[in-house]
Amino acid sequence: MDLRLPDMSGIEAMIAIRTEFPEARIIMLTTFEGDVEIQRALEAGAKGYLLKSMPPSELLDVIRQVHAGKKRIPPRIASQLAEHLGDEPLTEREHTCFAKSPAEIVTGISRKNCSFQKKRSRSM
Repeated sequence: MDLRLPDMSGIEAMIAIRTEFPEARIIMLTTFEGDVEIQRALEAGAKGYLLKSMPPSELLDVIRQVHAGKKRIPPRIASQLAEHLGDEPLTEREHTCFAKSPAEIVTGISRKNCSFQKKRSRSM
């Protein structure tokens, strides 16, 4: 799917298609390398992001891999994306979770498991 379409963006078109066909595997094909567009496309459900300038053999390889159920982004696009992914601040919930010690996390998991096991043994 081209990122830039005459009447709507490729991302908007992809969202509309995936709303009706959630299993659709859509690859964005564009001349635009901007990290914001890459991230928006992937967040909207794109399974791949390719540049029109890529060699045909690479394009075909990615199409085959996406058809097989994988996600694919060319290395140079992935490195651009990686540069900007950590720029987003953590949410308050993420800060809370990361502030816990490993012991607190393990204890929390153990309590949930014990609670589940008690409920399960009562019902048997």
